[in-house]
Parts: sequence; C-alpha cells; structure tokens
Amino acid sequence: MMIKSWLEKPKVMKRDVENAFLPALKILTRFLRFILPSLFFLNISAQNNIPTGTWEAHYSYNTTEFVVGFNDEIIGISNPGIFSYVPIEGWISKVNTDELPAENISSAFSSSDYLIYGFADGSLYKVQKNEIIINNELVSPSTNFYINSIKEFNGLLYLATDEGLVLANLEDLSIRDAFLQIGDSAKSVKVFDITFLSDSIYISTDEGIKAASRNSNLADFNQWKVRSEIAIKEFFELGGEVLAITKAGGLLKKSIDGTWSTVENQPVDGWIAGSTYNSQLFLVNENNVYTWNNGVFTNIADLSSTIDPLDIVVNNDIVFLGTRNSGLIRIDNNNTTSLKPDGPENNFPSAIRFTGSNLFALNSNEAELISYLENSEWKETSLFDAIITDVAYHNQKYYFASISRGLISDLENPVLLTGETLEIDVIAGEGPNDYEFTAITSFADKLLFAQTNSTAYLYTEDLETTTPFPKADSRLNYIRNLKIVDGNIIALTSQNPDGKIVIINPEDQEFRILTSSENNGGLPGTIYNLGSDSDGRIWIASNNGVWFLDVPFGVFDFVAMNASRPIIDGRYLLEGRKVNDLFIDTGDRLWTATALGIRLFDSNLEEELAFFNTENSLLPSNNVLQLEYDPSSGKVYALTDRGIVAYQSDATLPATDYNSVNIYPNPFSVERNEIITISDIKGNSNIKITTASGVFVDEIESKGGSASWNPPSNIPPGVYLFFMADQFYEDGYIGKAVIIP
Repeated sequence: MMIKSWLEKPKVMKRDVENAFLPALKILTRFLRFILPSLFFLNISAQNNIPTGTWEAHYSYNTTEFVVGFNDEIIGISNPGIFSYVPIEGWISKVNTDELPAENISSAFSSSDYLIYGFADGSLYKVQKNEIIINNELVSPSTNFYINSIKEFNGLLYLATDEGLVLANLEDLSIRDAFLQIGDSAKSVKVFDITFLSDSIYISTDEGIKAASRNSNLADFNQWKVRSEIAIKEFFELGGEVLAITKAGGLLKKSIDGTWSTVENQPVDGWIAGSTYNSQLFLVNENNVYTWNNGVFTNIADLSSTIDPLDIVVNNDIVFLGTRNSGLIRIDNNNTTSLKPDGPENNFPSAIRFTGSNLFALNSNEAELISYLENSEWKETSLFDAIITDVAYHNQKYYFASISRGLISDLENPVLLTGETLEIDVIAGEGPNDYEFTAITSFADKLLFAQTNSTAYLYTEDLETTTPFPKADSRLNYIRNLKIVDGNIIALTSQNPDGKIVIINPEDQEFRILTSSENNGGLPGTIYNLGSDSDGRIWIASNNGVWFLDVPFGVFDFVAMNASRPIIDGRYLLEGRKVNDLFIDTGDRLWTATALGIRLFDSNLEEELAFFNTENSLLPSNNVLQLEYDPSSGKVYALTDRGIVAYQSDATLPATDYNSVNIYPNPFSVERNEIITISDIKGNSNIKITTASGVFVDEIESKGGSASWNPPSNIPPGVYLFFMADQFYEDGYIGKAVIIP
C-alpha cells in the first residue's frame, strides 16, 4: 500500500498502451467482418460467478423466534434472517431481506391475502400480491414504538407497542390514531397484545388486562378499566371466548361476568405460546403440544428434551414450532422434523477465521459446535467439545488452537495433539486447563502456535521438532494474534485490547516488545487487531483510528521506531473512532470495521471508495466486529453483532498469465446488471475498453487479479473489447463481452 507524503515507490517506465496494442487492433479491425459473428458465441454462457458488488447473508436459522402461516407457506423469522417452508413441495428457501425497512422483526400477522411485519423501531412492512408497502411514521429517536403484536379488525390494524395502542390503515399502513397515555392517571403504558370481544377491546399492559368499549374515546384513560392485574403474554379469541397465556406460563379464561380465572383441569403448566385453528386452541410448553376445545385438553405430541419451543402455528392440520435451537419443527403424528436453511450454529460466534478454503465461525463455550463454510455449504462439527480460539491451514490439513483442550489437528478425523497421550513436545500449563492455546498460523514449512504459559512454538509435522521461543517474558504469556510479515513473526499480546506488539526473529529467537513509549513503538493505547500490506507494513486497528508501523532494518538492535497515522482530507484517518478490525486486500486497499459500518479506502489513502452500512448494504447491523478476506475469490466476510454477511469485492490474487481470463456477466444487461468483472488476470493490469470497431470507451486498472467496470446506463448495445496489458506492457490479452439492453 502506498502512503501519500510518506513513501514514494520508483515509477516503472512503460510503453503507451495504445502503441502496445495497435498492431493487434489493426488486425482485429481488418478481419472484424469475419470474426464478429463468432464473438456472440464465445464466453457467453451461464456463469457461476457471483456478481461483483453483491452481498450474501450467512445467518443462523437455529433460533426461529416467530412462525406465521401465509397461504401455503410457513414463514420462519430468525432475526436477522427469514426463511420460507412450503409443506406441499418440501421446499426450504431463504427470504431476501434487502427490502426490509429495519433490522429486527418483533411481530408478524397474516391473512390469506397479505403478510405484515412489525419492527422493534416501529416500522411496518406489508407484502400483498407482490406489492410491498412500508411505513416509518412511528420511527423516531425520541420514542420507542416497539411493536409487540399486530391484530386486524374491520380494516384497521391495531398495534400493541411500548408507547401504547396505535391504529393503522390496513390498505396503506398509514397511522390513523395513537392512544399513548391510557394508563392509570394518564400514564404511558406498554401494550403487549390485543383482542376483541363483542363491542369491547382488551389489551395486555404492564398494568394488567385493561378493557374499553370500541365506540368510546380510546384516547381517554378513564375509558380503560383494569380487568385483571395479571401480566398477560398473549390473547386468543375462540368461538366467542377469550383466553390468555400469562407471562408466568398460566392459562386464563374470561368468564361471563368479566373476571379472569385459571382454566380448570390443566394437565401441565408452563405454557409458552398458542395458536387457534379450526375452533381449537393449540398450546405448547417445553415438553408437550396440547389442544384445548370445550374445556378438554388433548396431548398430541411429546417433545424431545433437545427442543426448546418459542412459538406455534398450525397450517393445513400440521403443527409447526419455532424453536430456540432447532429451527422450525414440523410435527406429524407425534413425529418431529427439524427444518431450516443451512447456516452457522448461531449469529454470535466468538470470532470468524478464513483459512485454506473455508470460513470458520468459532464457538465461545463447550456446548456449541464449530461451524464452517465449505463449498458454499455450512457444516457443523464438535472438536472434543473444545473452545476454539484460532484456525490455520497447513500441509493440506486444518489445525485448531483451543483455550480448553490445546492443539487439535484435522477436521474430518480430528486428533487431540495435547491430549492424555501427548503427541507434540509442549509444556503443560498451570491453570485449570493444562494446555491453553490462543493463536495459530502457518509459517513456511512449519506451524506456529502460541500457548498461555509461553510465547510461541514452531512445530514441524514430523512430531519431533518443536521449538519454543523467545526468551521467557511474563508480558508475552497471552498472544491473541499471530502474523508473518517479511519473515518476522508479529504477535499481538494480552487478552485485553491494551496489548503490545512483539516482533520475533524465528532464526535466532531474538525479539522486541513494542509499547506506547516513544521510540519503542509509540503505539496507541488500545489495539484491537493487526493487518499487514504488500510492503511489509503493520497496520493497527485502535480505539483512536488507524495507525501503521514500518519495521526498520536493525529492529532487533533497538533502533528508534514509532507508529504513524495516515492523513486523509487533512485529518488523521478515522480519528476518535474505534476501529474493531482492518485488512489490506490484494489491490493494497484498506478495509476497516467500525461501529458505524465498513469503510474502504484506496491504495494511496487519498479517497474513501465505499462506506457500507445498514442503509446501503445487507449488513444486519452497523456494528462490524471483524473482517475476514478470501484473496482467491475476493470475498470479504463481515461479522456483526447480529450475524455474518459476505461482500464480493473486485480484489483477488493476481494470476501468473492471461490464460484463464473470465469476463462476467456475459452477456451484460444494462437493465439487470451493474458491474462487469474481469477476473484471473495478472496483477496491476491496465485495461482499455473499446467498441468492436476500435472506438475508445473507458480505461480501468486491476486490483490484484481482478478489475471491475460499471458501464454507463446509456451505453449502446453491442460487442465490446477489453485490451489488457501487464504493468510492464510485456504481456497482454484481448477479451470481449456483449452488452444487451
């Protein structure tokens, strides 16, 4: 990466690209009338490539908070993910959440014609006959219209919110009325659910069950009478009767005189959720599913102890449960089936790591499985019930560092290398766990890993050579990050973010501990993570923006060295901002993860190229905790506090030649596509784009082994040629693409 005003690379003298390709262009033009027809049949086929600039969601669907029936589908809401199950066909598919107005669905309501979501911020979303309507009138930083429940009555939507009762028009979702001070003495109350009986409306509030006549002035708190002080979770209207599940898990029924009493002859208690269907009330607790009809309870299913139910719905006589750990459960004749799209174990892994060809979502406790993305499919495994802290790919095998079980090798057939029969020569620790490994990486023909009671080990696969280094120093007893930069080992120490950077020479075991002291690092006080670029520079994510560190010759002779701060637009880069993570891609561009989203800067740090957040991307939260990069594909994986997403960047590893150039999508549709990607090219390629007759259109540069071009919206349809040359203008290639309307 080039740093403006600090470093200047020597410029390479190169031939003019037009002269370099002039002979080829003349020949191509001369014979164009013969080869033009064939261009329409070359490289124009179905592409497996993911378009540059697009996003993928990698959410967990194990926790399905709500289930709702909509026509022939069962919708599972897993926040931030949504999925659909069609029982007749057996299809399970992920639902695109791009068009949702907010992050967290808090309630759902459906009929045969429409599906409505209510959100934690007060937003409303309705889909009906392929038409989408969104209303954000309730969204305000000064109020909290968290929508707990939605009910429909006479063409109006009744919204139970944390600010009170709100009415919206069903047709366009516009807000009609808001009854906010309807508590005792005109206090605000939270409304949790709503039901109707005759001419009365009942609401569950934090003051208990309240009722009023629908024909009265509902804005007048005097019209609302407390019918019971019991806290209600959910109402059910069944054949002229009203029942309710209490927040304590009881089941109540409203009597003719208006009092609420416990339903008699309940076989169990601890009700979690209910749903009405065909004049029956279906109820679920942690062990069973029952029906209630005319005072009679019937057990229709016993649940496994592994199922933790959250919600229930019945569709076409089939019971479906939303669960905390098993996705959507279908119950047929007391048989249960777990249904969910593939995804990681949960949306809150302790960290993510990309190594080899897999993305790993690490666990934070022994009860959780390890999730990994392999060939576009999420899989799960348990590695000796270990808490995994890091992963490395070495000699066609995965190695795992564990804070609870030590070092583990292999994914398919795991071996505990620090088990009862010690397979490698390491020193046991003194803590509750004998072998606490915190970080691991591959280094040349060796494996490098760190243990809490020593600094680091170099390990070779013959199981005979294990070299601990460097010299003992109590400040090095916990290394949370290991990197190899220009042949040196770079380690970030301490469990807390106020760690130090250690530079280790693997040849003679010399090391230097860098601190915040002047001339001995000058590091920022809080360091969250490290990165490195192609020039051997160390990049630092801190609580006060981005820093970088050049490692000088004679670093182990304790020459003076201090971290610096890049400047952009006259200010230190992200000054005053907490940067959770960063990395440098193959195009030497800087990516940063912050609490406000992802920022991408050009290789000279002169321009911010992109700023991704929840408003303009698939990010489920602006709080981005970590970034992982796959240089082979160009994918950038982002871990947020609400799940994992991936972005297809245009920066990949450079190819050694132009033998496998791929231009996609091809053909390119002006209406449907946005970006043409040229991949598998040599690094720092210059690409000139012309019409088939040789008229110059545009010029772009590659980022590593890929380049992207955004054709103007008014570009004429036709064949376009891509003249590529490497940075020395010694090698080249001519590609082509067809642009259609």
